[in-house]
Amino acid sequence: MNITFIGMSGAGKSYVGSAFAVHTGIEFVDIDRQMEGVYEGRPLQEILDEIGEERFLAEQEAQVKQLAGRDGLVVSPGGSVVYTEGAMLFLKEFSTIVYLQVPLATIKQRIASEPRGIVGLGSKTFDELYSDRSALYEKWADIVVDADGKTPEEIIEELSTLIQSN
Repeated sequence: MNITFIGMSGAGKSYVGSAFAVHTGIEFVDIDRQMEGVYEGRPLQEILDEIGEERFLAEQEAQVKQLAGRDGLVVSPGGSVVYTEGAMLFLKEFSTIVYLQVPLATIKQRIASEPRGIVGLGSKTFDELYSDRSALYEKWADIVVDADGKTPEEIIEELSTLIQSN
């Protein structure tokens, strides 16, 4: 069984994903951390600025597809993974996709203090990105979890029930 968490930057994909991995006793893979590793630990925004959005998305897709043939993973890709159909088709076959749905105001509050590499901010406002991506997250999700105001434990409990019934 593989589980992939999708959602906006700041939705809790890595935080909830790593807690879910501990809860289930399976391995956690953070695609953003893998991307940073490829670029000697440099932050995502620096990588994005250097290589541009198109190449960034292609490399993110390549990191996702390197998971082929593996089982027992909880995966947290970058929020922009939904812009690459190849990555999403792979993840759809590879895993159950869980969309951590969090309101725009909460996301803005969470990411305000922490700079992040966010694909699309050069041409759109954060509000526009949120709107565009929300539709894509819903399109690809097998399970949608309203994660607003919930602890990781509450989300894990809800998710465990949803996965069993799915």
